[in-house]
Amino acid sequence: MKRVISLLAGLLWFCGINAQDVGVMHPYPETPGAETPAPRGYKPFYLSHFGRHGSRFLSNAKMVVPALQALTGAHDEGLLTEEGETLLARTRELYHASEGMWGQLSPLGVEEHKHIAGRMVRRCPSVFVDSVHVVASIFQRCILSMAASTGEIARLSPKTKWSYTTGKRYQSIVNTSHRPSDWIPGASAQRSFLERNLDVDSVLGRLFTEPGECLAAAGSPYSFLKCVYNVWSAREAAGLPPFDLAALIGVDAVKVLTESENLSHYHNMAIPNADSLIVDIISRADAALLAPKPSADLRYGHDNGLMRLFVQIGMEGYPEGLADDDAAKFSFAARMPMATNLQAVFYRNRKGHVLVKFLVNEKECRLGLLPGGPYYSWDTVKEHLSTCLSAEYIENNQ
Repeated sequence: MKRVISLLAGLLWFCGINAQDVGVMHPYPETPGAETPAPRGYKPFYLSHFGRHGSRFLSNAKMVVPALQALTGAHDEGLLTEEGETLLARTRELYHASEGMWGQLSPLGVEEHKHIAGRMVRRCPSVFVDSVHVVASIFQRCILSMAASTGEIARLSPKTKWSYTTGKRYQSIVNTSHRPSDWIPGASAQRSFLERNLDVDSVLGRLFTEPGECLAAAGSPYSFLKCVYNVWSAREAAGLPPFDLAALIGVDAVKVLTESENLSHYHNMAIPNADSLIVDIISRADAALLAPKPSADLRYGHDNGLMRLFVQIGMEGYPEGLADDDAAKFSFAARMPMATNLQAVFYRNRKGHVLVKFLVNEKECRLGLLPGGPYYSWDTVKEHLSTCLSAEYIENNQ
């Protein structure tokens, strides 16, 4: 009976992880939340937005090739188990689907941004009636995400006037990358976590009849298993059907690999380093308050830009400074999936008082330790955002 309960618990855990916890490659969930009606007399007039690019193919072939080479070599020598043969077939599928498309937006990514854009227009149609300014990262996946989103908005609101910007000058806004001197690389933290928690011999024994002879092409068993995780986690974003990795390497192994990826991404991205983006949000919002007509600012960038913003300003659900064991349980699939987006919707009444509400992945989100919510006075939010700027930034821009 205990064995049945254990197997059932494992199955339930895997079903949850398959649906929610495949890391930063997880497709957008398409599950907008219920919204609190605006206070009486307040109407939306401005939208400040930041969207991560949509679902894409893996960044490069190096994220798959070591596993492909190791599995292919073992297959040629007759050293793969049945599970290993299944994994080889899944790996080949992903590799061939990704050839010539590494790092590029997938068709699913286009649809994600179309759907989000359509809901933005339906949420506040009065915003998209005149001026919309758009800035995108120089990476093609972001530019195509921008095109998919703005094309849908233009279809639904054809009178909107557009201005577009991209270039290295704007990367500090949509793709922050500076890291402090005491930063611990995610790969280093991940390797230590795997060494402590993963039963490598057991996992490899499920795939190879002679593991020691099969992994030379992968560099190390940890490099091999990271590639295996990539093969599993990236399939849906690339437009391929998912498969049951736990049936091949075990529920515990999938759990540990997933947590190690969460830890790695947390180390790399949960760094309060979004000064340029914070200043851009403040300055463009203040300009919109003075404009004679409604407007919107749309930004298309990357997960690190949003994650760094969220931890710096204290967005609900995005804590800074987690210990490694807690960071491993921070689900990037749930918090930072493909097409993750921030929508700050500004409302004004006839007296000119301005409120702002924050939506993260189309769900209302509280900001920092500010009381109240989800509707905040813009003056209060602006003061809070200003206090979040780093001392270094303030000193350099006095």
